[in-house]
Amino acid sequence: MSENTGESLEKPRPGLLIAVCIVLFLGLIIMVGFPDKTPQEKQQEACNDARHAYWVAQDLIAERLKSPKTADFPTFSHVKATPLGDCRHLIKGYVDAQNGFGALIRTRYTVTMAFDRFDSRGDAYYLMETLEFDE
Repeated sequence: MSENTGESLEKPRPGLLIAVCIVLFLGLIIMVGFPDKTPQEKQQEACNDARHAYWVAQDLIAERLKSPKTADFPTFSHVKATPLGDCRHLIKGYVDAQNGFGALIRTRYTVTMAFDRFDSRGDAYYLMETLEFDE
């Protein structure tokens, strides 16, 4: 007669072992992190970032409207951004906002934005060089 001690003699599952190894490997990658970009790489990235230039331009354009709080800008895919070189971008778009009488009007504009510098926190600053509203 054989004795049953209640112990299970299951074989280890290879799928579980592989899953644990993958989780540990991904955790190691996250803990080590990705290498930081050099200051030159960060500046080049900001220099070419037309989306960020457009985002900054929206605030600067809205300040010049009769009702800045009503300004509604389209997404980046609905504007035309052209790189001009020397970290500058020409952006053509429109903004919907109320005029002095409260009517919602669409105003087309052309703005030139230029990357200026990074602040102490590493945020990119852009300057508005020109702004023309189409009449």
